[in-house]
Amino acid sequence: MNLILYGAGKYAAYAMDEVNAYRKKGFEPVCFCDKDTQKQDTYYLGLPVLNLEQALRKYDDYFIFVTTGNNVKFEVFHELTGKFGIMKERILNFEESRKYLSCDFLQSDMIISDTELFWCCVSSYVQATRPKVELFTEDVSKSIGNFQKLKEQTIRDIQDKTRQDKTPCVGCVKLMEKYWPIDNKIKSVAFGFEYPCQLSCCYCGHRNAVHKIDAEAIKKQRQFSWTKFFETLENNELISSDAIVALASGEITCTPNKDAVLASVTKYSLGILTNAVLYDEQIALLAARIGSHMNVSVDSGIRETYKLVKGLDAFDRVFENIGKYIAKGVRVIVKYIFLPQNSDDENVIGFINNCIKAGVKEIEISRDQLNPDALPLSIVEQMRNMIEIAKIKRLEVIVSDPVEVTDGWRLKELLDIEGGLSK
Repeated sequence: MNLILYGAGKYAAYAMDEVNAYRKKGFEPVCFCDKDTQKQDTYYLGLPVLNLEQALRKYDDYFIFVTTGNNVKFEVFHELTGKFGIMKERILNFEESRKYLSCDFLQSDMIISDTELFWCCVSSYVQATRPKVELFTEDVSKSIGNFQKLKEQTIRDIQDKTRQDKTPCVGCVKLMEKYWPIDNKIKSVAFGFEYPCQLSCCYCGHRNAVHKIDAEAIKKQRQFSWTKFFETLENNELISSDAIVALASGEITCTPNKDAVLASVTKYSLGILTNAVLYDEQIALLAARIGSHMNVSVDSGIRETYKLVKGLDAFDRVFENIGKYIAKGVRVIVKYIFLPQNSDDENVIGFINNCIKAGVKEIEISRDQLNPDALPLSIVEQMRNMIEIAKIKRLEVIVSDPVEVTDGWRLKELLDIEGGLSK
């Protein structure tokens, strides 16, 4: 049976495991389809790229697998079934959805703090208090159930014009009206404990928090069964099978209950946030799996600046470890948070050169999230400088969300890069 893959972008590469599973069932990928005319009549991942009309004329007996990112997948489903009249039974990964006002965090995120569950980590965008539920109760199912009920009630209240102003999401720039999956399953779980870290980054809001952790909370964390926690999510069909688990609990390589946390999430794709001061073979093996990745915030291009920003002389060691992870097959995204201390030519050029030397393919640029002021033009221009050099060196550039929300328009105006960056 002919299998048409819809979406010839970077997300398609991450979907190939699922595509190969369908191949074993008799579905043979024959082409990609994409609306981007620049991609049409080319090849991607060894297959020709056509427009959809061409593919449907060429292949009578066909099925479709959508390989776009989740941010547009449901719009694609509706376009295929609505505009083109394709039966949903022919779309192998079709999911029912409906259109309403919500956001990605509210729909699909769960964040685990020291003692609570919540879904939103962008509270700086709104004035209301962040909604949350207690985690460490005698009944894990009850805590998870309360969390899910709070999310669902918030979604309902947002749709009610008489209650919108009473929700914790009032005024949030992340709210958007689009198609959302009706199952409302959790697609992202993030560990966000206030655990220790070897560094003392000048911009980090957690660096002093570790000295204020309640000893009783730490004891509960270490005694808590994370395996049971995830089993409860699975048994109640609240978590998607393709969910991503983010390990962002302080520094994962020196987290006290690292082994217990890792053992509970081995079946999921992982997003591992690490400073790479230490190399960890167990983490390398988990991160090298298809669908997983590692994010390392370096924020400097020379040793002196790294020590100034991070509080530790580990610049060379960090890039050496990044190279080790890449050699193991890990997709490593190296992040640069622009600050007054690192926004100069020497650091920008040094950062790019060190990334290339380590074998990095993707970089992310961001801003200091704790500074609510707009970025000064001098720093925006250095962001432009880094993007231009990265494009010349064939590095993929990701502009992080806080930049897009506050200053993305300035980058686009200066660079004319609409569509040229990936998010």
